[in-house]
Amino acid sequence: KHGMRGTPDNVLVDKNKNMWIDIYGKGCYFYDVHTNRSFLFSENRNQLPHGNVTGMTEVGNTVVLSYNDGTLVRIDGNAHKILWINKTIAVRNKQVIEPYKTYVDREGNYWVTTNALSLIYDVKEKKWYDSLPEFLRHLGITCPWQNVLIKDIAEDKNGRLLIATD
Repeated sequence: KHGMRGTPDNVLVDKNKNMWIDIYGKGCYFYDVHTNRSFLFSENRNQLPHGNVTGMTEVGNTVVLSYNDGTLVRIDGNAHKILWINKTIAVRNKQVIEPYKTYVDREGNYWVTTNALSLIYDVKEKKWYDSLPEFLRHLGITCPWQNVLIKDIAEDKNGRLLIATD
């Protein structure tokens, strides 16, 4: 009906009830429920990197796509713009294929997790931390564990992070 073709691999409904639909090999559709229109961020027109999206995370009125090589892409559906493409993790990890997931906290820090590693980007410091213990030490919090993998993250209404680990 809205020109969307293909089988969805990932679907996200944002806080405004808009839909973000990732279709492997095609790109990511943004469907605006208020205007009843869709827009394709296309892989074929070299807008999005070609690859397998393993996670979609809402950040404000935008979405961050996490690719299986560690590439992160932030897109704005209302403006029909790609805000940035970040290949830092893909380069650092030599494009190891993993199901990367991203969470962005209230401070704007990026928490990127896989089955094998957890990385945190501190937006104020503009620095990647290679583990949860390293990030906590940076914040002045003692962490008794050395090897900790983040399995999931949630934030309560008071801004406290709840981190599930292995």
